[in-house]
Amino acid sequence: MATLSEHFEQFLRERTYLQNITPRTREWYATAWQAFERSLSTAPPQPYDAPLISRADLQRFVSHLRERGVKPVSCNTWLRAMNSFCRWLHEQGLTPELVRLPLQRLEKRLLKTFDEPALRTLLGYRPRTVQQWRVYTLACTILDRKSTRLNSSHRT
Repeated sequence: MATLSEHFEQFLRERTYLQNITPRTREWYATAWQAFERSLSTAPPQPYDAPLISRADLQRFVSHLRERGVKPVSCNTWLRAMNSFCRWLHEQGLTPELVRLPLQRLEKRLLKTFDEPALRTLLGYRPRTVQQWRVYTLACTILDRKSTRLNSSHRT
């Protein structure tokens, strides 16, 4: 019976030659696999009849990454790779049920752009040359688009 590592190598071969993934995508899968293998090294021994990979393995993987200080957005990229591998295992009939872990929720960060005095300065500016008018028009258009999107997203 093939090991999980051997199955992963087969998965990579199929992705590379049958689905024509790029070398960078192949590297992404391999990096995620290496991180996953490191998390498996801390796992308790599995019984003989245990499935190749379990939800607990994926949860241990995410916990391992987070304990190392990996941010949720990076965890999600590696988790996507592992979910893809788990889907392949299931499609090959190597796992009886599809093992998948949902992605982690990400915090929404709002960046502060301009305060009121800066906006007043920008909007109160009077351009003199053609180049200044171009830049001024572009800046006002961007501000208008941004405020239009913000106002429309708050409507119910």
